[in-house]
Amino acid sequence: MKYRSSIETSLKILTLLAITKEAAQYEIPKEIRKDYRTALRHIQMLEKQGLIKLARTEPASKGGKDKKIYTLTAAGLVGILGYQHIYDCIDQVAMNYHSIFPLIFGKWQFFKDNDCGDIAMHRLKDTMYLTHKYMGASLPRLLSEEYLERLGRLKPEFEKVDFEPLDIIDDVTKHFLLFPVVTSFTMSWAIFPEDLKTPLHTIGSKWLGILKKDVHLKAYVEKKLVIAHKHAKRDLEARTAFLQYWKKVNS
Repeated sequence: MKYRSSIETSLKILTLLAITKEAAQYEIPKEIRKDYRTALRHIQMLEKQGLIKLARTEPASKGGKDKKIYTLTAAGLVGILGYQHIYDCIDQVAMNYHSIFPLIFGKWQFFKDNDCGDIAMHRLKDTMYLTHKYMGASLPRLLSEEYLERLGRLKPEFEKVDFEPLDIIDDVTKHFLLFPVVTSFTMSWAIFPEDLKTPLHTIGSKWLGILKKDVHLKAYVEKKLVIAHKHAKRDLEARTAFLQYWKKVNS
């Protein structure tokens, strides 16, 4: 029971920061209705785990220690998005953290304005479910500031040879926008033009039509489709070569 209470306290802190974007250390206990020592212990634990971070400090109004202002890290955001309750206030979360997922949360209002809000919500929930399923335990490491900074330096070199390193931000974005045509979490499906006409198709012509309307989404989708096509072509060539070799040595 104590273990469950401990998890709930951490979830309350993550939820608070998801909705408010930032919160001062001294305000958090009151907001989550916990005593200061309990809240502080959880804040320190979440910071150590890489789920929240110190956004800045502010001078105290009456002197004393500076106020510590906390916010979610990318790992903390992805972590709390794995829980259904946060989707009741997803519009506010999207507004607060559009910089982490610019092609998802940065376009959230665009999706809603184009009558695709429900589709976007469904796709985000599905994406986060698979993210937690396949990357769960390693999310804090793969979304740490150190890893993302190193990845940013290496990416230009990777892109020269159309190689995509393990990048959770990009993988989440790619799955959200293009599943099942291109995805990092599950096998891609074979999509035919007639499939897009079926009302319950996972990607659907309506969704594709919306992606074409935004210059940034369109450019991203086209880039990912080109890379996916090149990878699929190389894979087919390798399999064909191996099949020919197999037939040759067994003839």
